[in-house]
Amino acid sequence: MRVLLFLGTFSFFMMLLACGENFKNDNGNYSNVHFSSSDSSKALHPSFPGGIAIWGEGGIKGESFSILYNNDSGPESIVLSTGSWLFPVVGWDAASLLGTVCCGMGAAYLQAVDESVAISASSANCNHEEFAPASFLRGGEFKPLRLITCKSISGVAADGNCDGAFYKGSSGSYKIQVLGYPVSDPSSISMPYTPAIESLCISGSSGTVSDTTTLVKVPIGKSGTYRFGMRVRAYESSDCSGMFPWVSDFDFSSGLINGANNALVLAGTHYTDVFLAHHSAPQPGVAYKLNLTGSSLGSYGSCLGPYTVSVQDSISVFINVPQDSVVSLSYSGTQDGGFYSDATCSSSTAITQKIVTSGNSSTQFYFKKSSSDASVVLTAAMTTLISATSSVNVTGIPSKLNITGPATGTHGACLGYTITLADAGNSAVMAVDPVGIVVTSSGAGSGSFFFNSGCTSSMPDGNISFPINESSVTFYYQQSSGSGPTTLTFTNNKGYTDSSTITTYSY
Repeated sequence: MRVLLFLGTFSFFMMLLACGENFKNDNGNYSNVHFSSSDSSKALHPSFPGGIAIWGEGGIKGESFSILYNNDSGPESIVLSTGSWLFPVVGWDAASLLGTVCCGMGAAYLQAVDESVAISASSANCNHEEFAPASFLRGGEFKPLRLITCKSISGVAADGNCDGAFYKGSSGSYKIQVLGYPVSDPSSISMPYTPAIESLCISGSSGTVSDTTTLVKVPIGKSGTYRFGMRVRAYESSDCSGMFPWVSDFDFSSGLINGANNALVLAGTHYTDVFLAHHSAPQPGVAYKLNLTGSSLGSYGSCLGPYTVSVQDSISVFINVPQDSVVSLSYSGTQDGGFYSDATCSSSTAITQKIVTSGNSSTQFYFKKSSSDASVVLTAAMTTLISATSSVNVTGIPSKLNITGPATGTHGACLGYTITLADAGNSAVMAVDPVGIVVTSSGAGSGSFFFNSGCTSSMPDGNISFPINESSVTFYYQQSSGSGPTTLTFTNNKGYTDSSTITTYSY
């Protein structure tokens, strides 16, 4: 089989020798595709000195690959499974990913018969969803890239930035790379299959300006595909020099459209915005994270708080912000609650944000919810800083005490009893303030109360302290004299009741 691809004024052959001398196909499931040029100069890309990238998707094994031709380098052949294939192609007519970008899309069914496919590569062909969503195009062309270095990409938006020493990341220069990868393994672009097509060194903006505009235009990709693997290499130096750990790679293995760790790609008005979370090892004295403290327990309908959000450095020292800074508030679970600016939690004080004012390091808020939820997570976020969370158990309203333990026991035995705080639905809840309980015994015998299971640590006068943040407490009773029915009577200082607050035991 022979597949002929025409790329503008450039053409090359994909030549398949199904049973050729250099490839043995025992089961007929593979094809050996050879690449050669129809140009007399033998150059693979005379019309695209900036390089050509060919992606492949398909075959009976659902494979994918990316091969690159740059400075006459690139594989002469590649082994592919038979079946239907798509071949997206992108070329640059100037070196270093500059100039006009041309795109083409070919299709072929690889089998042991002669076949050809012509791919027309032009700038107009880039205006297609196979290469980029419409929002990343301007005038039918890919929008050039704008690189923004941030300490954190939380809360960033298209056309935005991370300007200011408080927000700007540590990238000082960049290189953009189009990467190849082996058949069926697009995730391994950390080990390029062929030399990358690479931009020149792009110097970052100086001072506290975080964004750097470029002339580089690349395909953005299509969700659900592995094509157009890219890498942005960020250097802390201003001239693309240095070694790890002062260099960070942001690998977009499935194209810019599908994002990367610590990076976010958004369609700006004039540029494709690439936000990169890049910062040096955290330094003491520099704002790095938020910290959130406050009550971890409360009943629904109650105004919980105050909660304090603080700006801290990497070693948890409080940092005063140089300007008013917004803290965005959110919570998980059923959305029947809200945040408030004062302890009344009235509707007039409902908020979704708080401000840490200039010269200060913290601010406070309150929280109220209308239903119980044992796993609410409060989140405080500020652009470029690591967010803070706090877990809150929103319980029902305590109304009763349930007592469980043995109904009979022998003389002198150390018997354990558990008191559980419950709501009206008999679900265990945690105490939001201390509950005082007094237990007494009466009847034929007499005994004492203890804190421990060995009945060696006495509980004075049967006073049990039910602490905050606990839903149950255990005590122990030992009858020391007499025998016969003994009644344990429980009273509390909250007026909580339950049918088991008086329990009779026989010894």
